[in-house]
Amino acid sequence: MQIKNEEKLKKSSIIAYAVANSSGYQFIQAVVAGYILIFFTDTFGIPAAAASAIMLIASIWDAINDPMMGAVADRTNSRFGRYRGYLLFCPFILTAISYLLFLNPSGLSVNEKIVWAAVFYVLYGMCVTAVQMPLAALIPTMTKKDSERHAIVQIMVFLASICLMLVSSFTLNMGAAVGGYHNLMLIGGIVMIVTFLILFKNSEEKYLTPVSKEPFMHDVKALLKIKELYPVMVVWLTGYLGFNMMMSSSVYYMMYYISRPDLIPTYMLVLSIAGMASVTFGISILMKIFKGSVKKCFGFSQAVTAVIYIVLFFVGGKSLTALYVLSGLAAAFATMSNAFIPMINNEMIDYVAYKNGTHMNATVSAIKGFSCKCGAGLASALLGGALAFGGYVAGAIGQQTEAALLGINIGRFGIPAIAALILCIALKFYPVDQVKGEITAMKEEVISGEA
Repeated sequence: MQIKNEEKLKKSSIIAYAVANSSGYQFIQAVVAGYILIFFTDTFGIPAAAASAIMLIASIWDAINDPMMGAVADRTNSRFGRYRGYLLFCPFILTAISYLLFLNPSGLSVNEKIVWAAVFYVLYGMCVTAVQMPLAALIPTMTKKDSERHAIVQIMVFLASICLMLVSSFTLNMGAAVGGYHNLMLIGGIVMIVTFLILFKNSEEKYLTPVSKEPFMHDVKALLKIKELYPVMVVWLTGYLGFNMMMSSSVYYMMYYISRPDLIPTYMLVLSIAGMASVTFGISILMKIFKGSVKKCFGFSQAVTAVIYIVLFFVGGKSLTALYVLSGLAAAFATMSNAFIPMINNEMIDYVAYKNGTHMNATVSAIKGFSCKCGAGLASALLGGALAFGGYVAGAIGQQTEAALLGINIGRFGIPAIAALILCIALKFYPVDQVKGEITAMKEEVISGEA
């Protein structure tokens, strides 16, 4: 392996990575996660059941597409590097597809709208993979130090929480101001393109193994033979399921369950501020308490989240004060998943190298990306299914059936609670802590040039 002596990662590289991940790119994903379902049902005018089916179809395709794209990226050999080249052109494509995803062309029948939504939602998922996969794979090539990796993630998540605060609290106002969600996607895309170009200039792939000569499916098959990966996939999936369910169901909850659409910005602001505070201070506190164990920190945060959600399921609609206070507390712990998920991705890249003796950064990241997109897609699908089952009627504030209200309450608090509990169970099988010493020794050999 050709490596360089380990040097302290430049602040410009850390900041460039965090900003690229957590500004325009994060903005686009946050708007899609929080508003695509309500856009499909209330603006675009397709049935909730059809929207739910689209999410499931996209997830099935991701299961096939994402690992293959990861294996291709691990075999890329260009003058720009293995992963950095993707930063140059993929953001342009994602911007165009995101714009079309939220476009509302006139004159389409309901069936034509369903086809339009399905095509561009699937393409959107593919473009997210093409951006996220090399982006996540890049960190382990930049540094082998856990302290520097965690620093990148914590800055990244802090900036992302600011972005999420803007999206969750002001998307409706911003969308109206610029003429629709599609124009918001265009603005976010421009920011994404600029920040990715800056990251391209300020990043360096220092730790790379030779490009594999095996067929690209070899990596996928080898990776899927690692049985320890499967509970980690459940962790990634349920982590994103819970967080995205929180974001996408909150608008429905305040609009229809509480019947106070005027309080949506305030409620979302409470969630965002709580999340921002937790990633600024809470993660560092937990990491000290649990001595740097991502597994223990993640498990504790999700256990607390589940307990609060169960309480809110029964009392959330009875008191606005209790709803705000408990929802903010739950959001503080739930938002931590946005930091722990990429930390686990970095650790699993090292674990796979430890198990197989080969680095499959993009393939592991693609598996993570697929799991997370499944979680996000499943969140929208479950919420859409609950609305359809309950007989939800778009725009009928104060006139929803009891079944529809129950479905909204389940979507807001019931499903996220179950997801958090499943995540805690899956974390019991997380393999990294058991071989942490061996993995650290392996990385030190790479740094010293003995490998």
